Amino acid sequence: QDNLRKIDTSSRFLLSIIDDILDLNKIENNKMVLQLTPGDAQDFTAYLESVIRPICAEKNQKLIIKMDLPSGYVTLMDKLVTARIAFNLLSNASKYTPEGGTISCTVQGKLLEDGARMAKHFEVKDTGIGMSEDFQKIMFDAFSRENACDTNIKHGTGLGLAIVKKLV
Repeated sequence: QDNLRKIDTSSRFLLSIIDDILDLNKIENNKMVLQLTPGDAQDFTAYLESVIRPICAEKNQKLIIKMDLPSGYVTLMDKLVTARIAFNLLSNASKYTPEGGTISCTVQGKLLEDGARMAKHFEVKDTGIGMSEDFQKIMFDAFSRENACDTNIKHGTGLGLAIVKKLV
């Protein structure tokens, strides 16, 4: 049973690497087509609660979610792209935040002058280990990873932030 679990975990990790590489290639070659559908703050909050909160709970981390959007408005967005951006940023925050730390996600929206469009600001903060100034210069480059001192941290492929940048 233990070996089967290891095989399952490893195969999921390899599949996620392949998916990341294919997604990055699709984005870089302008093959990604956005699927705009109506979405509201409750949909996004429900996603964070169902997917991100359990990741944080595994490390006894506190997740704070704040939504400050104009009421009565629904936005057109690609829900999968938005979820992917949030997942990559928040899972990184959890990965590099110690047990018992805090992660916050704040989404603020402001109607633009035409009243038909909204600018959104998405912010993730955590009480994690931080990043060196040198790494901050290359953090959005594909396959870039900081050499953290903590050997207990599970390192990824270095594609998450590159994908976020391309999606944004």
